[in-house]
Amino acid sequence: MSVHSLPNLVKEERDTRISREPRWKTLLHQEKDDLLSVSLWRGAFAEFVGTGLLCVFTIGFGMSPEGGTPPSILQVAIAVGFFLSVLITALANVSGGHVNPCISLAFFINGHCTFVRLLVYSIFQAMGAVAGTGFLKVMAPSGHMGGLGLIQPAPGVTDSQAVWAEAMITFLLTFNTVAMIDTKRKDVQGSIPLQVGLTVAVNIFFANTVSGACMNPARALGPAVVTGKYHRLHIYVLGPLIGAVIGGFLYDVCFSVGKLRSKRWCSPLRYGPFGDPNDDDEDNGSFDVTSDSAPLRNGKKTPIYRDADYESKL
Repeated sequence: MSVHSLPNLVKEERDTRISREPRWKTLLHQEKDDLLSVSLWRGAFAEFVGTGLLCVFTIGFGMSPEGGTPPSILQVAIAVGFFLSVLITALANVSGGHVNPCISLAFFINGHCTFVRLLVYSIFQAMGAVAGTGFLKVMAPSGHMGGLGLIQPAPGVTDSQAVWAEAMITFLLTFNTVAMIDTKRKDVQGSIPLQVGLTVAVNIFFANTVSGACMNPARALGPAVVTGKYHRLHIYVLGPLIGAVIGGFLYDVCFSVGKLRSKRWCSPLRYGPFGDPNDDDEDNGSFDVTSDSAPLRNGKKTPIYRDADYESKL
């Protein structure tokens, strides 16, 4: 055996450990395995419950007796921010605590969520919002309901102005969220759920008198379905989705300390979109997946829908 033959032997050994298949097959296998995983449906139910609670409490924070003084913007913003911190902390280990289709979309862009999980979560979030708003309508006294949390732009604000206000605040929310769970960052201190809640509170201060500061299509959908008023719902779907896409991609492309996760769509990376963050980008193979939806890297299973140290940062 000559020294020159060693590289070929090493390559052959790597080929036996790493399956070589087209990028689209790797992604398809991941989507299929996640669809069949128990964690997806546990997470989806958690998102249903979480988004239902989100609508019950955030709408309830703004209620007041008929003819009474409504809560101040300061009271509502602080209450919503702290409530979200508590809710995300409770659900983080089950579903990631998204409770917002825009957060799920940003996580998908940044490789923390499969497309199947994004789709299923969004459906369950929408159903949870409708169920939560319906429950609040039954539970609350008739004199306290008001508009039942139906979000509308302020008087004199055009639809386009409201859309861009929603895009701006959702951009900040998603950009800040994906920045705080960047796996290579070592400088993030304190509670991530609390920082998300503070971001939401800041957004409410900024946009409440313009668009109503929704930043969550599911939150807007619940009251719209229960009250039957859909005529301006497009503002709170289009604006937040624009902000989420820009926020997710901008952080990933320009500021991410770790890998360029969105690169998975244009190059066949071995780690795929959800593998080991310590793999390098030079290997153009793909990985094997096990029956329970976890990629197998060096004999260890890692979560398919978010990085292994996600919970440790919360």
